[in-house]
Amino acid sequence: MKMYNCKGCGKIITEEEIGFRDTEGNVFCKACALKLTVEEKAEETPEEKPAVKEKKLKGLHIFLIVAGVLLIAEIGLYLFNGMGSVESISIEEVVAKMPDVPGKILLIDAGMQAYLSEHTSPPEVLSALFPDYVKNPEQLLYKGKMPVYQLSKKWGYLVYYVNEDGEIEEPVLTQYGLIPSEMMEEEK
Repeated sequence: MKMYNCKGCGKIITEEEIGFRDTEGNVFCKACALKLTVEEKAEETPEEKPAVKEKKLKGLHIFLIVAGVLLIAEIGLYLFNGMGSVESISIEEVVAKMPDVPGKILLIDAGMQAYLSEHTSPPEVLSALFPDYVKNPEQLLYKGKMPVYQLSKKWGYLVYYVNEDGEIEEPVLTQYGLIPSEMMEEEK
């Protein structure tokens, strides 16, 4: 059995008792390794520690990107179902196959992006998208209701649907992408 000297405390330790091995080959017992980790964290300046909110937003961004990619892949699989040739399909045809809230949000987002490519700011009212950017306003109806649209200093605009209980249906569309409804409340 091979024995080692802990670089931190000098204690003789076995292979199983090694807690950390640095790049120079020095070994530390588990207690010294833990102590090193705590000391490194204590030496960090406040500027080096990311804010909790930034961590949450980074995680949210990653989640939304992954969810978006998966949604697009799922739409592709659903629409093309492994067909050999790919035909052109309009956003309206995609939404017709996805009649729920995410499909309608996708249609609104496509219209908003087209609108913003020609204008410097979001429209004052959602109806400004009709008929140039969203051909048929009835496509936006969800359970007989149009989405709520409001301008926002923080988010540019907010578009969402409200269910029968007055609760916001996820997701919420902003000028910068999708957000969970909890993030809207921070604006108030």
